[in-house]
Amino acid sequence: TLNVATLVSALNNNNVTLQASNAITVNAAVEASRNANGNDLRLEANTLNLNEKISLRTGRRLSGTANTVNVGTNGDLQNGVDAVATGGVVNLAEAAYSAPSVQLFRDTTIQGQGTDKTFIQGNNSSRALSISAGTITLDNVTIENGNDITGNETGGGAIRVSNTASLNLLNSLVRNNRTNSSGGGIFLSGAGRTLVENSTFEGNSADIFGGGILTENGHQLTIENSILIGNTAKHGGGIDGKDDSNEITIRNTTLANNVAETQGGAFSFGLNAGPLTVENSTIANNTALAGGGGGFFSNGAPITITGSTFRGNQATANTRGAGGAIETLGDLTVRESIFEDNESVTGGAISLISSGVTSIETTTFDNNTAAQGGAIATRDQHQVTISRSTLSNNQSINNGGAIYDNASSANRTLMIDNSTLSGNEVTSGDGGALHLNTNTQASLLNVTIANNTADASGGGISNDEGGELRLRNSLIANNIATTGSDIAGNLTSDGNNLVQSRTGSFGYIGARSR
Repeated sequence: TLNVATLVSALNNNNVTLQASNAITVNAAVEASRNANGNDLRLEANTLNLNEKISLRTGRRLSGTANTVNVGTNGDLQNGVDAVATGGVVNLAEAAYSAPSVQLFRDTTIQGQGTDKTFIQGNNSSRALSISAGTITLDNVTIENGNDITGNETGGGAIRVSNTASLNLLNSLVRNNRTNSSGGGIFLSGAGRTLVENSTFEGNSADIFGGGILTENGHQLTIENSILIGNTAKHGGGIDGKDDSNEITIRNTTLANNVAETQGGAFSFGLNAGPLTVENSTIANNTALAGGGGGFFSNGAPITITGSTFRGNQATANTRGAGGAIETLGDLTVRESIFEDNESVTGGAISLISSGVTSIETTTFDNNTAAQGGAIATRDQHQVTISRSTLSNNQSINNGGAIYDNASSANRTLMIDNSTLSGNEVTSGDGGALHLNTNTQASLLNVTIANNTADASGGGISNDEGGELRLRNSLIANNIATTGSDIAGNLTSDGNNLVQSRTGSFGYIGARSR
């Protein structure tokens, strides 16, 4: 145990190194910041017990060799970080630690006692942690009330990771942090990697990008078994991946009740960002207030989704709201997923625009609503394939109870196979299940379109603008409309179809449709 008075006096004259074969314990505050002369302090022992704060003169350095540093309830987190050896562990007590931008710069593990016991706090006046080098592991802590309101838009309300640094955030809670820039919870920049596991981001906010998390400049992000809830930002209420971000993977995670002022209620993704992969996750009740993608928005970066549920997401702002669950200008792959109760102006569940390629397999769309395209709306040159999927009980006001296709140029294809479109409705327009425009080349193979309703024409399919529609081995029956109850407009039958009512449709010559 230190003799504090002797130590403070020694620090006034020289750099000091203290050595012990086992442990050094600090039980009284070391106040050397007011010494006439400032010097460095080095603590050499396998274990340090820092029960009180060590204060040196500005510009002087605390260092150490301990593999284990135990910071007591009155100890200082920065002291623990400074005194631990590279690769060592800083153990925190059941306490709240005031953390005015603690600096971390080498491999370190910070171990708390649980999110309800150990708190790292920015006190609504500063960022809690700044990580500039090494791999930092944070485990079983709550990081809260960070406030990066600096005026120079640095970003990262709770944590900022930069340069080549990496972060492992485990079993932790990041809540009620904010920034006037980006990354209300965490700002990730540079060539490092971040793993978020078994952790929660709640109530964080950013004035620009990424209420919960912002990633950029080649940083790679993986989120597993975690929750992002109630975060807000202008773009990307939960997460934002800027144009130069690296690969982002989300597994077994829930993004819920996040809000973006513009696009990407849960997630916004840049044009040249690395691919986004989402597996076995739930995206629910997120909102884009003045743009597209109540759940996800992609400005062109590719997205792959497997085994996930999108429920109750909204993008309903006047004419700009598109894709209640997803709006993308890039490639999209969806497998074995569920889209239900999503809402927007165009594409209740998904809005597909620009020149991307979308593949949807073994997926269910149920009870989604929009002004056009109750489940899916596609336009421009976007190519779409839907396989082994069900689109049911979706509703639109104008056109396309399930699918609204509005290709802007010729040779744009829509292919549907081994799928069912049933119980969909248009309340004041055409195409109870499917509406096609002039430039669409649509091909349906082994498809059932039944029990759909349109207020005007094409209870099943509306093709009265002259698009190309080819049918094979398909059933179109029991649909209701004022004209063309099953199909309105021209079609090409490639055989083995059953169309209950031909009224209002043409193109059955030489085919078995009846």
